[in-house]
Amino acid sequence: MKFKTPYHPAARLAVVALLLIVPLLAYLQYTWVGQLSEEEYHRMQNTVRSAAFRFSFDFDQEVLEILRVVGYPLAGSDDAVLHDIHARLERWSSRSLHPQLVGDNIAITPFPDRTRGVLIRITENGSALLLKDLSALAIPIVGTERCALVSLDKDYILSSYLPELVQSHFVYDGRLDYDLLITGKEGEVFFSETESPQPTSFEKADMRIPFLTIPDFPIGELRGDRPPNIAFEGRRRPDDAPPPRGFGRPGENRELLIMRGSPPNGDRFRFRPSLYTLHVKHRVGSLQEAVDRNRWRNLGISFGILLVLGGSIVFLVISAVRAQRLAQQQLEFVAGVSHELRTPLAVLKSAGENLADGVVQDNDRTQQYGKVIKHEVIRLSEMVENALAYAGIQSGRQTYELHPTDLPALIEETIRRTKARLHDADLVIESSIDPALPPIRGNAEALHSVFENLIANAIKYSGDKKWIGISAHAKQNNVGWIVEVVVRDTGIGIPQEDLSRIFHAFQRGANARDAQIQGSGLGLAITKHIIEAHGGSIAVSSTLNSGTEFTLQFPAMQNGEQA
Repeated sequence: MKFKTPYHPAARLAVVALLLIVPLLAYLQYTWVGQLSEEEYHRMQNTVRSAAFRFSFDFDQEVLEILRVVGYPLAGSDDAVLHDIHARLERWSSRSLHPQLVGDNIAITPFPDRTRGVLIRITENGSALLLKDLSALAIPIVGTERCALVSLDKDYILSSYLPELVQSHFVYDGRLDYDLLITGKEGEVFFSETESPQPTSFEKADMRIPFLTIPDFPIGELRGDRPPNIAFEGRRRPDDAPPPRGFGRPGENRELLIMRGSPPNGDRFRFRPSLYTLHVKHRVGSLQEAVDRNRWRNLGISFGILLVLGGSIVFLVISAVRAQRLAQQQLEFVAGVSHELRTPLAVLKSAGENLADGVVQDNDRTQQYGKVIKHEVIRLSEMVENALAYAGIQSGRQTYELHPTDLPALIEETIRRTKARLHDADLVIESSIDPALPPIRGNAEALHSVFENLIANAIKYSGDKKWIGISAHAKQNNVGWIVEVVVRDTGIGIPQEDLSRIFHAFQRGANARDAQIQGSGLGLAITKHIIEAHGGSIAVSSTLNSGTEFTLQFPAMQNGEQA
């Protein structure tokens, strides 16, 4: 007996909507995250370019300031030259933030070989020589082939000044996301802020820009505290916008660095090729890889949220379906029991009215009515017991205390009870039970109920020839010994399409309903539950108009197993 409810279409609609909406949301999320990643890549690219140019510009400006203040050609005696150099250095250091850039060693030496450094025009007629390794500055002494060799503190540059610039321009929240490498013209490493300073690892650097570019105009002709009109040029953000992640100050997000201005002769500034090259590479491999990693992480998070959302909807639908199924089972239970109670109650009512009204007078008829009443009361009792047992099973409160059980004796006792209760002369029960069967762990009353129900079903569906065969023997499988019991009859059989449903509550074969054989449809469902509670199993095979065979298997107690 089945009842249709209005919730099935709603549940199906929710599932269909979920299957349509979640992929659509996933596609939109994928597209949106992809667009954000593309914008993030360009933003990070512009940011690191801006940071790299500012990093290079700050260093260039500091070196040019040393050249501008200290690098004028010298004249006079050695003492005068040394006095002049000290005065220039004192003037420079008084307004420099990094006076440690210049070392303490000052010597009067022959002018170094021009190939060791870069000639820098200080005046129209004089040039200083900056050694390529930034170890010293050679300032020419007018009228001689000598110079004042002023040492630069290369160790300070590499260990303090450049790392300080890195911290200022590339570090955010205490984290450096980029590897930096400064190389010379021949590929030699000058400075590295990386765990792998080999130039080959920077072949696919995210950014390469000139580092330490020397202008091709007389630096000494510049006056004031800084070179004239040195500025960044490029795209600007609003001044009140927050700085890019990890770099710069508000209002500074330019792309290109140029120096421009008008020296005294009116020519535009010109620049020589740089002494070094700055390479910048993201530490995960490249900027694109970092963006892709963030993209997949964001996609994973967003898809995870969608999965949680979809899973929640699925669980809600499952819960609704389960609640609906429970309500349907309750309806089937009430309707099934009510339907089965109606017939015996009607018979009892009719028999009672006939006896009360004096319709039955002779003793034979009275005894016949008594037998009918007794039979219907037994049916009612069985139905009530089955209903209570099924209710206990459904509530989960039905449990069984298991003890060592002698199955041959239990089956023989069940056969004896059944024959005594039915008094049917046409009933034939043949048994073939091995008396040496090993014991099983079971509940005697529950197992009596199992075999009584199977025998009763066999009798009920046997028609005129009421023959039942029961056999029991022990066999071994891959787990151990089991006890197998087979109950067979030669009755009307069960249709193949009904075999998979007969152990469900309130399910009965179509031929049984057509033959109007009475039954509640609960017996086999209760039987299956009891057998499984004993750790066993039950299977059925049947042929229409030839009979049905139920095969029960119980695990046997092993030698030495405690009760």
